[in-house]
Order: sequence, then C-alpha cells, then structure tokens
Amino acid sequence: MNVSWRKPLRRIGWGLLLVLLDVRIAGIDWLPDFVGYMMAASGSLRLGSEFPAMRRAGRLAWGLAAVSLPAVLMPYTMNPTEGISQLPLPVQLYGQLMLALHAVLIMLLCTGLREAASKAKARDIQHQAGGRRTFYALLAFVLLVFYPFQFNLEELQWWVWYGGGVLLLGIAELLALRLPFRLARVRRHRVDKEATRRRQPYDHHS
Repeated sequence: MNVSWRKPLRRIGWGLLLVLLDVRIAGIDWLPDFVGYMMAASGSLRLGSEFPAMRRAGRLAWGLAAVSLPAVLMPYTMNPTEGISQLPLPVQLYGQLMLALHAVLIMLLCTGLREAASKAKARDIQHQAGGRRTFYALLAFVLLVFYPFQFNLEELQWWVWYGGGVLLLGIAELLALRLPFRLARVRRHRVDKEATRRRQPYDHHS
C-alpha cells in the first residue's frame, strides 16, 4: 500500500472544508476560498498521476483559486428584507458561475475518490463516493435551474425554497468531504497491518 496517499487526501478534505466555511467581518472574508482551493488542488494533483479524475480536479481547483480571488471583498452580505434580486447582476452571475464550477469540482473529486477506493479495495467508500456524487450533482443542478425563478416568486417564498436547497447542498458536501478522511484512515490501517506482517518473520527468527 502506498502511504503517500494520506497527506494529499487530508489536504483535499481540509481545503474544501475551508471553502465551505464563510466568515465575513466588516465585509471581508477571513477564510478566503482561494486558500482552500489551493490546498485541494495541491492534494488532487499529488494523486493525479494515478487517477485521471484527480488530475482534472486539481487543474479545476487551481482555476477556482484564481477565479475566487474577487470574492474576498465582494459584498455577499445583505439584508434579507431587501431581497437578493437587489444585488447587482454581475455579483449574482458570479455567484452562480462559482456554484457551477464548484459542483463540477466536487463531482470530479468523488469520481477520483471512487477510483482510489477501488484500488484500495475499500468497497464501502467506493459505493458511497458514487452515490454522493449523484446526490450532490442533482441538488446543484436543481439550485442552478431554480435560481432565475426568484423574479417570479415572492421574496419570502424564494428564500424558503432556495435556502432549503442551499442547506441540503451543504449537507451533501459535508458527506462528500468525509470520504477523503475515511479513505486516508483506510490506507493508514492497511499500511500498518502490512508493516506488522513484514516484521513477524524477523521476530520469529530472533
């Protein structure tokens, strides 16, 4: 077993968790997304030589790191009573573009994790990666399609439906982000077992 998987997998998980968290004070994002994307890109590309989906995910993550730079100072915070439709159109389009690209990144990573789990013979993680990829993709697609209907709904109705969708998407992403940490633990335990087996013949001889 290749122990070199452990750090890249954890880096992917922590990086995307950093992207998921949003701490804004005085209009500034103190947990900038580009740092998380850079971590995810670094971890993905380390695994890219073995898994093509990881290589594509790493390249996309680097692109997202660059594209997300303006979000550090972009005014996403707003008064809900004013309505999201009051945000400038470029800000809204930027947000939807980031959501679409981020969704593609999560799907690529789930595909790569599925391939890695197959190689590690972690069948449960392999199946879960496929299922969580489908669930996340479906939710992201529904949110992207539903977004323009804000102009035809009452503001409160739109907030309830879209807010519920965003909450579900966040839960789906957290479930997906568990996978690299779990796979890293599987690799560690199996490496430890193999190391123990290799030492046993020497112990008997001694």
